[in-house]
Amino acid sequence: PVTAVQTIPAQTVGLFGGTLDSSSCDKAQLVAYLAANPDKAAVWAQALGISPSQIASYVAPLTPVLLRSDTAVTNHGFEKGKLTTFPSVLQAGTAVLVNQYGQPVVKCNCGNPLTPPPVTMKKVKYKGPTWPGFTPGAMTIVSASTTVINNFTLTNVVNNTTFVRPAGTDGTADSAEGSTPAPEVPVSPDPVQPEPVVPVPGPIYTEPEPIYTEPSTEYGREGQAIALVQDSYRTCAAAQGDT
Repeated sequence: PVTAVQTIPAQTVGLFGGTLDSSSCDKAQLVAYLAANPDKAAVWAQALGISPSQIASYVAPLTPVLLRSDTAVTNHGFEKGKLTTFPSVLQAGTAVLVNQYGQPVVKCNCGNPLTPPPVTMKKVKYKGPTWPGFTPGAMTIVSASTTVINNFTLTNVVNNTTFVRPAGTDGTADSAEGSTPAPEVPVSPDPVQPEPVVPVPGPIYTEPEPIYTEPSTEYGREGQAIALVQDSYRTCAAAQGDT
């Protein structure tokens, strides 16, 4: 059962982290790769509701940050020329690009587009590796700001102080002026309990859609190896189908 969904406004100080004067994401490489692979660019753009010609202008204002809590999203991949969609929980420490409203829209280590998680989650099952501190049924949902965020106040993961990163910059414009001790990872005072799923006509599924757990690769080669094995497994499983 989903027991504690923490819905935190994107502008909350302490929700995101980073390293002063450094970025964990390469926007130029992402744009160049998609430009060189038009089939993947078409699917990537489809997931985010834009056209392939808009990719460069869409990526330009995005801001690189690190998640500071296990965060629910909807992840999107590319298999056999088509878009794949699956709910995921991203581990704290995962590098993402957020839009001007603070919504995670790209997972940096693989370039996958991200969208908000399912609106209702009553019961879930998990597939994929977990990590120390992972708690089934508990996750953070980033609530997009209603206004444009011009400056993100991030937690410096090196010394646990705050710094400011102007939106759309890659770390070269970071400012630690007026830095203060960073707050703890924010916790919603009133966890949002999932709403009951309203039955609708259609197929009856015996199991809920699995939520894939996505470990961060920020913690070294072990995390990267896990991600590579997981990606290979999914590719193989997709090819095998129901076999």
